Parts: sequence; structure tokens; C-alpha cells
Amino acid sequence: MLPNGTQLHILEMGAGTGGTTAALLPVLPANTRYVFTDVSALFLQRARARFQQYGFVEYAVLDIDRDPTEQGFKSGGFDLIIAANVFHASRNLDDTLARAYELLDPGGILLLVEMTAYQTWFDIVFGPVLSPLEDARRGHQPFLAAEQWRGALQRAGFVPGQFVPDD
Repeated sequence: MLPNGTQLHILEMGAGTGGTTAALLPVLPANTRYVFTDVSALFLQRARARFQQYGFVEYAVLDIDRDPTEQGFKSGGFDLIIAANVFHASRNLDDTLARAYELLDPGGILLLVEMTAYQTWFDIVFGPVLSPLEDARRGHQPFLAAEQWRGALQRAGFVPGQFVPDD
């Protein structure tokens, strides 16, 4: 819990169509700084129109496969990073997690939502647009099991957290 009057700095990485954003914005205090990012300028344009009533939202292009500080993001600048169904699409998961860790303020929190089991339908729906994977740990498919996520997060410097569901 932040002291009264303290601004909460939130970065949503790969916010896409704004599904997660839509659930969060109505419950955040007006003095929040919420940075909605995606690699697609089209998604940013649509989000600007969709969330225009929330004056505390900023919009920025962020490519998670590149150094965010070179894209104008400050190291240690965020209290909370939200990444919902986006990290699996990165080329190198260890690099992506290290970049996210660098953006967090000491004591900050990563809220990560990812599938932990391979789904055959994924190849049909998203396979054609998925970037080639560069890390051998994932093999031919982009998803990690919960234990593999734990290891990857720890290697990046994150303190082990809660997995829901546990399995």
C-alpha cells in the first residue's frame, strides 16, 4: 500500500486491445500514472479513443525485444508492471524478463499472466504471426510450464511470487 498522495507508476507491456486495461482503469486512483504500451501504433490509437475518459493514461510504443531505455523508458521507473499474455511472444524470454526487471522500482511488482501449457489451437490462430524464438529453452513452442517460469523469473532477479493456480 502506498502512502496517501503517492503516485502509483504502472506500465502495461504489450497491452494490445486493452482487455486487461479496461478491467484495471476504473479501480485506479486518478493520481496514477498508467503507461499503456504496445509494439503496434494502431493499438495505441484505438486505446487512446477507448480510454479517453482516463486522463492519467499515457500511450507509448514499446518493443519488448529491444532495450526499453533506448526507447525512452526510465530504469526503475515503475511500481507495477503488467504483462498479460505477451512475454511468450518475445524472441528471447530471459532477455525480456531482464528488461522488465530493469524497469521496476526496487520492491516493484510484476503481474504476469501467461499460459503454462501448450495448446494446439495456438499454432493455428497465432503461429503465423509469432516472431521466431531465439531461446532454446522453449523449443518449438512459446509456453513454459509453471516451474520453468519460476526459474526464468528467478534468473532475471525476481523474488519468487505467487502462481495462480498453483499447478
